[in-house]
Amino acid sequence: MDQRNGVMYKSDLKPTCSGGFTKVPTDEEAATDLTTLLIEIFNRDERLQKSPLFIVAESYGGKFAVTLGLSALKAIQDKKLKLILGGVALGDSWISPEDYVVDLICSTKGTEAWLRKLRWEGLDNFLRKDRTPLFCGSDIKTKGFFKSYKNLNFYWILGAGHFVSQHQSSSLTAIHVLKAHVLVSLAMCLASSPSL
Repeated sequence: MDQRNGVMYKSDLKPTCSGGFTKVPTDEEAATDLTTLLIEIFNRDERLQKSPLFIVAESYGGKFAVTLGLSALKAIQDKKLKLILGGVALGDSWISPEDYVVDLICSTKGTEAWLRKLRWEGLDNFLRKDRTPLFCGSDIKTKGFFKSYKNLNFYWILGAGHFVSQHQSSSLTAIHVLKAHVLVSLAMCLASSPSL
């Protein structure tokens, strides 16, 4: 699903009673619409209800992924949506305009500023943790860092631009390390979920 509010993509259009279409005015309304779609799909299929849903986004999609994740979580808590929300994964995401004053496209500092504002009981413990360096194979050069506490994992990939493969191909080995970390986390999540 590609959702860029303010750009006339099909996902930005809602059908009207007259058979035409109208533009979706806000990210929240678009998230409500997509949550309605999730309800229609997941509530009808018990196999899907046993498999965790991960909302994954990068760039501007990160802003919408967070909004969708909150909307889906509320629907789950209200017992309207029958699914396991596995998590929201954001890659190089533009989430909070007020925190992204240095670089709108790839702002690690902006993401960190946004993160420090989260309302989460584990935030202080997360912030107190040290970053752990990421290495690739036998290479002694640090390729990135990660920090993790409970269900929050934060990765810094050094030398990566907005699109790692295009801007910094030497960082691809760090992406392989990141992929291994994410796959281990996903496997642990799936192991704790009912099997299909």
